Amino acid sequence: MVGRIKGYLESRIGIEAMTSNLKHYRLPKGTNVLSTLGFVVLAALVVQAVTGILLLMYYIPHPDFAFKSIQNIMNTVPFGWLFRQVHIVGSNLIVGALFIHLLYTFMRGGYKWPRELTWVTGAVLMLLVLTARGDSIVSFMRGGDYVSGITLGRFFAFHVAFIPTLLFVFVLVHAYLVVRIGYSCGLEGECEDMPLIQYQRDPHPDGIPLYPDFFLRQLYMTMVYFVLVFFVITFMPSTFLPAGANEQANPFLTPQSIRPQWFFLAPYQLVKIIPSKFIGGIINVIFMVVFLFWPFFDSRRERRLSHRPFLLSIFLASIVLWFILTMWGAR
Repeated sequence: MVGRIKGYLESRIGIEAMTSNLKHYRLPKGTNVLSTLGFVVLAALVVQAVTGILLLMYYIPHPDFAFKSIQNIMNTVPFGWLFRQVHIVGSNLIVGALFIHLLYTFMRGGYKWPRELTWVTGAVLMLLVLTARGDSIVSFMRGGDYVSGITLGRFFAFHVAFIPTLLFVFVLVHAYLVVRIGYSCGLEGECEDMPLIQYQRDPHPDGIPLYPDFFLRQLYMTMVYFVLVFFVITFMPSTFLPAGANEQANPFLTPQSIRPQWFFLAPYQLVKIIPSKFIGGIINVIFMVVFLFWPFFDSRRERRLSHRPFLLSIFLASIVLWFILTMWGAR
């Protein structure tokens, strides 16, 4: 039976030719498991889409029925609680995987020529996952100066239609660039001497085959990711739920403690500690612009941070500052 199915597919789409191309596609010799995080994020986004669609079947985006529909999903719908928890926990762990992926890409100089556009598309994906914030955006999504039924509808539309569509487009572009241009060199900087004349993908003849060697590493790390998701669901189910998540919202009562999600705490705290909110907002915008277009600010060919002590100091100081502001904002 399996042979007949394989023969059917082979005669129509050429599986052997596809796998042969994957076997000949090689990655740099220093590629390790941290290089699989891009694939892990892709797999996690697919699960987010599937669980989101399943939840969409029962969720009612109406101020009179939204909370009741969530309670129905959690208590009545078969395995509804599981799909919702996977969706909630996954949406937070994806950010963690993206952060590590970003830091590792920066450390190995993966944003340098010819991968500037790969970095920019990845940075846009990062911002889309985090979702942009600002007074004008909040006002637009509220539909006015106050929270109302229009607010719920607009947040719902952005969450299930607008942002996922943009994510899908940029995921395709980013994946195409990664495959077309190839993976960047490892921390050792094996291919620093590539000529800056025109595009050419280094074949890495002594490198790691994409299939099956690296593909199995990607599957392994994906399984590790989902083990972590189910570990959090099993032993720390309320970790990513805000206070009062199981209570119906009262439009006439403002909660005493309002904080953004953990990945927004650093910029949130930065705005809080600066007397002028306008200046605080401008600083955050500057950070965002520098983050997006960093490959065009750093034009040096040297990839290794260990050979650039000043940049290494700024990199480490930024991580420490982000961590301090996050912990400060959480308290």
